[in-house]
Amino acid sequence: MARFLFLQGKNCKSKLPVMVYGGILIKPDFETMSKAELRAYYLAHRDDNEAFYTLVDRLKADNKDAVRYPFPDTPELLKEMEENIRDRINKLKES
Repeated sequence: MARFLFLQGKNCKSKLPVMVYGGILIKPDFETMSKAELRAYYLAHRDDNEAFYTLVDRLKADNKDAVRYPFPDTPELLKEMEENIRDRINKLKES
């Protein structure tokens, strides 16, 4: 279930999709949403840039320790990449 921040109508300059109830604008609180909730919200509101950038920031933060490999532009690098992929697959199968 999504969580929301409550903003007064005149003070809210956001162009995000908001719900209006009794003169109060309701804006989703992305910081308290889980990654799954935020992803589901963004898929339903693809024009919401704030949701997109918040989701991308979270995904980047989860992958900050990921190993980055250069593009294999030589046969040696291609062979090294294939070996690394095979090693990772074997480790996954073992666990």
